[in-house]
Amino acid sequence: MVNLEFLIKLINENSIRIIIAISILLLGVVIGRFLSKLVYKVLVYIGLSKLLKTSIKSKLPVEEIISYIIKYVIYFSSLVIALNQIGVNEFAQQLILVLILIMIGSIIFFALRDFVPNFIAGIIIHRKNIIKVNENIKILGIEGTVSEYDILHIKVINQDKEIFIIPNSLIMKNIISKKKRA
Repeated sequence: MVNLEFLIKLINENSIRIIIAISILLLGVVIGRFLSKLVYKVLVYIGLSKLLKTSIKSKLPVEEIISYIIKYVIYFSSLVIALNQIGVNEFAQQLILVLILIMIGSIIFFALRDFVPNFIAGIIIHRKNIIKVNENIKILGIEGTVSEYDILHIKVINQDKEIFIIPNSLIMKNIISKKKRA
């Protein structure tokens, strides 16, 4: 009979902690979504992407990226607070934090592995003036006129009006043949 009383007491004490932890998680989700949408609208209102698009010719959805970061930081914070509420010890919380950071780092690494080389090559191409708009080039078997270029790629239009988008990293790794104008 003593074991049954102990079990009931344990369930009552922990059920309150679990309910509070779930409430903290739900509140974190609501606050995270609200602040994420608010920050997104504010950044769209001030025109952050347009500013970056004109200054560095970036087509990244900066508003979305920043709002996602805010949302997931709030989610993670509420998770840590909820785990603390149920009594998960500090070592387990740190282990969870390390695993989540490794996962986030891996996601960022795989997302940026093509972006970074193209970005760096784009800066070099722009600074050294390697390619110009309306210049006739031949690269990777593609011959045509450069219609535009930005920090990540160039667009080449051939005589058949086909558009080729070539990443800047490929331009830096391959031989470019330029035709002089008559």
